[in-house]
Order: sequence, then structure tokens, then C-alpha cells
Amino acid sequence: MQNSMDSQSDKRFKPETERRILFQILRAGKNGISASDCAKKTSLSLDTISNVAKKLEHHSLIKRKKHGRWVTYFIRYPALNDVYLFSMLLGSKIFEKCIRFKVTGSSQRVDFLNNTTSPFNHSPYIEAKFTRKDWIERLLVEHSFRLGAVITFLSFLAMDTKNGPLQSLDSGVSQAEKDIIVKQWFEEVVTPTNLLWAFRQSIPYQPDSTDNSIHQAKYSLNEIAIAQLTRAFSRALPSVYAELETIQKDHVATVRDMKTEIRERQCRHDFNVPDFRNSRKRETCKICGYERITDLQRKLGIRPS
Repeated sequence: MQNSMDSQSDKRFKPETERRILFQILRAGKNGISASDCAKKTSLSLDTISNVAKKLEHHSLIKRKKHGRWVTYFIRYPALNDVYLFSMLLGSKIFEKCIRFKVTGSSQRVDFLNNTTSPFNHSPYIEAKFTRKDWIERLLVEHSFRLGAVITFLSFLAMDTKNGPLQSLDSGVSQAEKDIIVKQWFEEVVTPTNLLWAFRQSIPYQPDSTDNSIHQAKYSLNEIAIAQLTRAFSRALPSVYAELETIQKDHVATVRDMKTEIRERQCRHDFNVPDFRNSRKRETCKICGYERITDLQRKLGIRPS
């Protein structure tokens, strides 16, 4: 595969929309991708997919086949000359293949201690002290460690001028344009959906679950699984868990205070009838619960005796 492209194809590939569509068609491989699936994966409308696809087909970058009302797109050889797409496909493959590891054995007897693909193996800086009963803790730590390592490596690749998306760029490309290219490349390779998918692949079962239908879920876990994984995470990474819990609780309190402030600011207050027996009275709005302290003597123009 060539790692260079002429200036003409470079102009064709620059629009972000075209790159996103080409990338999905490239990832689909020899089976191609339907227009509807391409629209879902790129979050673009079918009209946009159709219009861009006609332009790409005109430049011999893709071909399309119609089956009645359905259209399928396939990548063509000239598109493979684009270094940006090539490096994006490389980054995607690295993420998909390295982020998950094979799990052997039954759900309660996963043999991680003899797992040769463990990220802890061959590292002079890490000494794993897990026992067989700590297999869930090890699963979570290995996933976190592997995910961090893969994202770190992809960060290197994104900014690499020889192997990443910045290779073979014209000397006239500004630094601002380079930053946009790197940002778009990284957002396409490390998507939130990819992160969620990678984690779900690392959890091959529902802990202590008898609901077999849950096992087919792509992005969900039941309450028992979540509780068990949360406890294991708090034991395996206590300082990180404590920090995340603090952030979560602070966020809940902040949102609650924001809601209260907005409700009080928009409310047409209806306060309780003042109690004339007290010189100072705490009044509460009957609608939103806002409280204020009123100096009744000053409010009524009464001079203190």
C-alpha cells in the first residue's frame, strides 16, 4: 500500500464529511456497507451520504451497487493511497485488537494467572499480587491498564509525522490545520462507543446472573453485575475510586443547587403571612420553598421602642 498521495487526491479527501464516509466504507472491507448503516455510523443523513457518495464515485474512490431500493458502497484502490485513511484504519485496528483479551474457562474460573496476553507480563515495573479469588479485581485492573496503554500509544501515533495522519502533508499546511487533522483523527479512532464496547467485551458474562437473555446484551449489565464490579473496582483501585466518587457526589450536589437556584429565580414568590409577634420573621415561599428573613418593624415603618 502506498504511503503518499498526489495533490489532486489530497484535495478530494480534505472535507471532514468525505473522510468520515470513506473511513466507514474502508472499515467495512470486501462486504461493503449499506447507505443506512453508513448514515448510522457517521451520524449523517441519508441525503448527505448519497450526495457525497456520488462525488466519491465520480473520482473513482468508491463503487456502489444497487439491489432494488438498497445501495451498498465498496472501497476502490485509489482511496487506499490516502495516508490519513490508512493511518486511521491502522489506529482503529490497534484499538480493536489490543483493547480486549481472550478469556478462557467458565465465568467463575477465568484463568488470568496463566494468561500470556496479560499486560502485566514482561513488565519490570509491575508486580501483580492477585490470587485466584481476586479474578474480578484483576480483570478490571488489566482492562484499565490495557486501555490506558492503548490510548497512550494512539496519542503518540496521532502526533507522529512519519506514521500518523500528519505524514506526507505539504509544507504549506499551517500548524492550526495540523491540529485540526490530529483532533479529527483521534476522535474517529477513539470514540466513546469504542470505549464502551471495549469494556463490555472485557466483561464476558453477568456475575451471579441467571438471566440468560442479559448475556446477549451489547452495552448493558444488570444490577448484580454492576454492584459486584463496583466493589471489586473499589478494592483494586481505592484511591481512584474515592476520587471518582467524590466527583460524582459533588456533581449531584452542584446540579441540585443549580435546579434550586433556577426554580427560586423564576418563581413568583407567595410567602406566608408574617407573624407580628416577632420583630424578625423567617418567611417561606409556598411554591418553591425559598426562605427569607424579614425585619417586620422596618417593613411596617415601626420605630424600635
